[in-house]
Amino acid sequence: MAEAFGIESLPDEKPDPIELTCPATRVWHGRQSRLVIPGPDAGAQLGHRDQKLINLIREAHAARQLAIANPDKTISALARMSGRCRNRLARYLTVSSLAPDIVAAILQGRQPIGVSITQLLEANLPLCWQEQRRLLGFA
Repeated sequence: MAEAFGIESLPDEKPDPIELTCPATRVWHGRQSRLVIPGPDAGAQLGHRDQKLINLIREAHAARQLAIANPDKTISALARMSGRCRNRLARYLTVSSLAPDIVAAILQGRQPIGVSITQLLEANLPLCWQEQRRLLGFA
């Protein structure tokens, strides 16, 4: 083929491959997975103000207020009152115990890349705020 283009043929030796590496985080957006590579000045690259996360925080605190206002009711009874699934309400109540600085960071859009509503709802969140920070990448 090299003769067809009028150039010298390349040697049969294959050059060593070049391997490039950099830190990256896999982030799920809906059903798509994206690889986020932070820029040089990113340090701990922060996400953007995520309205879904903010709505989750709002719903979680509404669930907490409902539970506080009805201390004699079970989670099942509270779920019926609010028209929600019992399991979903229980998860909201867990999210309502997030450390105040984590909530503030989410409301300001300063959450680490990768923090999502799925992660918050499915995580076995500890009550210890320091452990929450470590688990969610705020520490």
